[in-house]
Amino acid sequence: MKKASALLLAALLSVSVISACKPETRQESSQQSPAISDQSTPEDDGRIIEAFYTNFLKLAEIPRPSHHEEKISQFFFEWAKEKGYSPVKDKNMNVMFDVPATSGKEGLPLVSLQVHMDMVAVG
Repeated sequence: MKKASALLLAALLSVSVISACKPETRQESSQQSPAISDQSTPEDDGRIIEAFYTNFLKLAEIPRPSHHEEKISQFFFEWAKEKGYSPVKDKNMNVMFDVPATSGKEGLPLVSLQVHMDMVAVG
């Protein structure tokens, strides 16, 4: 059975957090990927929540029943590319990419996220 996986909602939330921070709280890594500061404000929180729901609504619009994950796989591939990451897609439509550590946090343990891209249709 073919199973597609990607950094789904958790990745979108993470990058929503990074993308929503105001410029003065962001730092750039050597790969030009944004990183979030340990400091945040209520305004940052509002932008993070708004970005999260914006991304979630985009996901909800993409039909992706089991064994038909082509559109959502391409969505994640393009999304990662737009964010400046280097996505790779394999023959099973798995989408993989690295998100660099926040500056000063490079020595912390690596976190890996894996989730299903398909959605069980009701009805």
